[in-house]
Amino acid sequence: MNIPEVGAGLVEALNLGGAFDAEIVAERNLVPPEPWLDGLEHDRADLVAHATTALRSGLRVGPAPIVLARKPGFGTRPIPFLSIEERIVYRALVDRACGEFPPLDRSHDAYVRFSTGPLYYSFDAA
Repeated sequence: MNIPEVGAGLVEALNLGGAFDAEIVAERNLVPPEPWLDGLEHDRADLVAHATTALRSGLRVGPAPIVLARKPGFGTRPIPFLSIEERIVYRALVDRACGEFPPLDRSHDAYVRFSTGPLYYSFDAA
């Protein structure tokens, strides 16, 4: 799959450096740690420049290898294993797209309101 050329304005609006920094420290609970990520901090400028150039000229994204991760209790789930370049671009695009939304409230109270909302709605509608 190819991501077509992205305009310079959008590329400049993406925080690829911030996405790189976030990917380096991200904790992945479904796949084993990647020890090689520690060494990439020295290549930050080169990787960000490469991702920028790839976006401007059209980024070729191949099918991601699938890793099976164990689910709690039983079973497995497929997890796509993306390259660092793809993860940087993905994170930067998602951060840009979601930057306009307020942060989600992931508290216990918010979950209770979410899970009981349909029940309260059904009583109010009756």
